[in-house]
Amino acid sequence: MKLYTIGYQKLTFNEFKNIVGNALVIDVRRFTSSRYKPDFSKSFLSHHLASYWHNADLGPPKELLRTYKENKDWNSYVLKYNFYLDSNKGNCALSNCIEKLKEYDTIFLMCYERYDKKGRLFSEDNVKCHRRLLKNKLLDKLECDLHFFSNTPP
Repeated sequence: MKLYTIGYQKLTFNEFKNIVGNALVIDVRRFTSSRYKPDFSKSFLSHHLASYWHNADLGPPKELLRTYKENKDWNSYVLKYNFYLDSNKGNCALSNCIEKLKEYDTIFLMCYERYDKKGRLFSEDNVKCHRRLLKNKLLDKLECDLHFFSNTPP
């Protein structure tokens, strides 16, 4: 199994689709609609990708998002999101995700962030997105070949 993470920021839908191909795309956003990128709404993706699955419970809780937007304290966000993933609700979402992962050879965990505030492409070491935290939790529970997708296709 190959597990990638991908942000769709600054990608067109066609660019995104060319990257993910027929792989399973797991949408890990809490909220799946966008006024600015309607091609990345849940309804659009579910009709235009070969394999798409959304689980809102893999996204950070609304209160955690609000707090992070206010204080920008990444370390606190990391602790609280990991605590959430260890809760009953988070653990159930992780278990459902793991069952889904077992059905596919190639999987992309998808949400928005791809660039930092200065327009630099994120790398595995500096991405400030829950995808990385979620990926680490999944790695603790799975044995797989992990890749962090940045700007070149697998």
